[in-house]
Amino acid sequence: MTTGNGAKNKASAGAAAGAAAVVIVNYGTAERALRAAASVLERGHGGRPVEVHLVDNASPGDDGARLSEAIRRNGWLEQVTLYFEPENRGFGAGNNRVLRELVRRAAPPDYAFLLNPDAALQNEAITELAGFLDRHPGVAVAGPRIADMRGRAVPSAFRFPSPGGEFLRGLNFGPVDRLLGRRPFALPPDTPSGPVDWVSGAAMMVRLDALRAVGFFDPAYFLHYEEVDLMRRLAGAGW
Repeated sequence: MTTGNGAKNKASAGAAAGAAAVVIVNYGTAERALRAAASVLERGHGGRPVEVHLVDNASPGDDGARLSEAIRRNGWLEQVTLYFEPENRGFGAGNNRVLRELVRRAAPPDYAFLLNPDAALQNEAITELAGFLDRHPGVAVAGPRIADMRGRAVPSAFRFPSPGGEFLRGLNFGPVDRLLGRRPFALPPDTPSGPVDWVSGAAMMVRLDALRAVGFFDPAYFLHYEEVDLMRRLAGAGW
């Protein structure tokens, strides 16, 4: 197919039960996006079918050509689908480009794993997260713990913001926080596994049927808060 709204490299159209599609949206970080893709492709995923979708979100320079050449050179043509967006409409819209393609299939994958181009798997996270959703059919989204480049855990689970909470966060005055019993917006990195309001969009496994039901990301959010809005809508729909 052609560039623009088309996919240059076509991944397998069929999907087995429990399959997952990884979506990486690139803007000006081609080498990092390729490392992120490689970190997925080099893992076994416990035998679970996993495919990779790379979106070049109208990057400046020659990112699109570099991604296409690397996919060919690395022998990823059967594993990776590359999309070229004609303009950068933001993170949510870039992911929606792939998600809408997936749900149009006769046999869509069960899950989509959204991975930032500057992130990479350090273990079988896809197996763990998809397995969690397999075991909990009422859950729409699962997120992993995330570490920085030095291996230090960083917050990856959060509470929903509120007008009062945002006011206090802007005020940033400890005595007022304590007086009003302010709950932290970001949960500690060592928070045990369990229900949270939302997880970081840098790496999250999403049930595709749930996404389709609520209408995917709202493209009005260009870069920040799109995952918060999505998970609030999912929670409102009973997930």
